[in-house]
Amino acid sequence: MGASGKVFNRALAKAGIERGRCLITNVVPVRPAGNKWELHSNDTVNAGCDALHTLLALHPRRLIVALGAEAFQACRGRDPRARPEAEFDGNGITELRGYVFEGPFGPVLASTHPAFVLRTWLPWWPLLCWDLAKAKRVADGVVGSGAAQGREYISPRVHSTHPYKNSEVIAVDIETAGEHAEVIRCVGYANCAEVGCVEPLNEDTHEWIAEMLAAPARKVFHNGQFDVTVLERHGFRVNNWTEDTMILWHIVEPLLAGKKKEKGDQTQKSLRFLASLLLDEPWWKSYDFATEEDQLRLCARDARVTWACWDQLRRRL
Repeated sequence: MGASGKVFNRALAKAGIERGRCLITNVVPVRPAGNKWELHSNDTVNAGCDALHTLLALHPRRLIVALGAEAFQACRGRDPRARPEAEFDGNGITELRGYVFEGPFGPVLASTHPAFVLRTWLPWWPLLCWDLAKAKRVADGVVGSGAAQGREYISPRVHSTHPYKNSEVIAVDIETAGEHAEVIRCVGYANCAEVGCVEPLNEDTHEWIAEMLAAPARKVFHNGQFDVTVLERHGFRVNNWTEDTMILWHIVEPLLAGKKKEKGDQTQKSLRFLASLLLDEPWWKSYDFATEEDQLRLCARDARVTWACWDQLRRRL
């Protein structure tokens, strides 16, 4: 209701969703003092969560859209007083928005609260519309609610038949370590959206990686100004680097990519951000690696997601 309700109604209409077909409710149906969430009493929050969970259990929906961090936590059965950053390696609701997560009451799409649109950076308005458009696609069964979209392979080198040999476009990503992030741990690559491959950089793989990077296929990076520079400092020649998804995003959406927010916040152009808008990929951008294999698989996934984002951006161009 109020100004936020008007924003929400506009966003629903823009996404083609009828408000009357939505169950709209709050985690706590009581306005706190000064309209500040942290001033709710523990008893009020606990009672609100119990009532919300009962409601969600009695009225199953195809998709739950959580508007704001507290709603996101509560709809996944977590304590809404706990920030999602602790669970998602420092990522909060503005990083998690646009992704679908599994919850005890069904899939939950994270988004920002409409009030956030009113008081912050202008592009949060189109992002809310984009999130609700994805919600409609999921609810209508056009896309899945978070099932894995692709596969990753570690060291799949088969020199005579490897797919890169006949590829026209190869997306490349690296994972680095060290004080200045200039030690290459691995190199990921993909020639389609469904399969990503990765090679750890060592004496056995150095020559093969060099051969792949020197191949005549067009190379695509995300923020290649960093990756290519580091690769060249390690003696790798990157042949035919033609496109960069970060720069393509600046061309396609200059308002979202190019406006600098205040107070030191960054503009929105990371690979994680692009995938939240352009793809239906489940959340994957966590750098809290339990094993070396986790880091390798992340690099392979980054490569195929880069290829998929490049494919969507070139279509928009």
